[in-house]
Amino acid sequence: MKKRIWIPVTLILLIFLLLHFALEPFVLKKVNRALATMDGMYGSVDDIHIHLYRGAYKIDSLVIFDEEREDIPFFSTAEIDISLEWGALFKGKVVGDIHFERPILNLISNGQEVEDGEDVDFAHVLDELMPININTFTIHNGEIHYIDPTASPKVDLFFKDLNVYATNLGNVNDDNRPLPSAVSINASTIGGGFIDGHVDLNILKSQPDFDAVVEMDRVDLLALNEFTEAYANFTFKEGQLYASTEIAMKDGVFQGYLKPVFENVKVIDLQDEDSSFLRKAWEVVVGSAMKIFENPKEDQVATRVPFEGDINETNVRVMPTIFNVLRNAFIEAFSKSPDHDISFENL
Repeated sequence: MKKRIWIPVTLILLIFLLLHFALEPFVLKKVNRALATMDGMYGSVDDIHIHLYRGAYKIDSLVIFDEEREDIPFFSTAEIDISLEWGALFKGKVVGDIHFERPILNLISNGQEVEDGEDVDFAHVLDELMPININTFTIHNGEIHYIDPTASPKVDLFFKDLNVYATNLGNVNDDNRPLPSAVSINASTIGGGFIDGHVDLNILKSQPDFDAVVEMDRVDLLALNEFTEAYANFTFKEGQLYASTEIAMKDGVFQGYLKPVFENVKVIDLQDEDSSFLRKAWEVVVGSAMKIFENPKEDQVATRVPFEGDINETNVRVMPTIFNVLRNAFIEAFSKSPDHDISFENL
């Protein structure tokens, strides 16, 4: 009796193992073929591990290059884990989870434009990797860089330690709210700052709706000196940057603001023997302008830049931006925190 039971069990295990080892090279070839045929870019993965027992597979070392730049990858990640979301199966939904471990995105400027992969059909590549809808999306220890190797000095602005947790993207929970999905974001910035953000959204619409708030805290301005020297010909001697933004979009129409706050800023250093006379004169102009519009009580320069529009056109409101500089300087200092006055419901 026991022998009769063990024979089918052994056959099932053998079939399982054969499928396991046969599928891995097949899927690896399929994924690499999809990555090799992208317009304007190409990529590859080192290996794929299939775990049939949990309906998942893992991609090792994916890298994507722009065809015109092979020294710096456009995107790379140490690992991608793709799996079925078993809890959703009990609700009659076939959706999956996708997790990126240590991904790095490099937005590279060639001096005229930024190579951002806008013309590449990444949706097709993602369909090849995961032919079912994604319900949960996570990133652990990611990085985003803006790099301009043509600038002098070379510019590299970045976020690191990026963690993203997006849930209910496929609305598996049948949430009746207009924005059923949620995304939380946090990261460290250049200059020892920190970013924290939250987005509620409906990604199932052809034109997604969303309501987002993001806050950046205490960036050391000295870390931005390569950027300001390359593009504006001055450097900071001390100071911190805080920023916050809110934006909501409904049916393709959006509204929001960006609020930068500069605190304890010093630009002028007349004792710097390495700077030319013209450089010192320009820094006097920049530093004096910031001093004029500084709130003396809070020792900060700030404004609020409101914007609105639709997916085809954005209108940045210049006069309110100028008024807000004056308001912060002479009437009331802006808070470093988000104002929480942009609402999806009010669009």
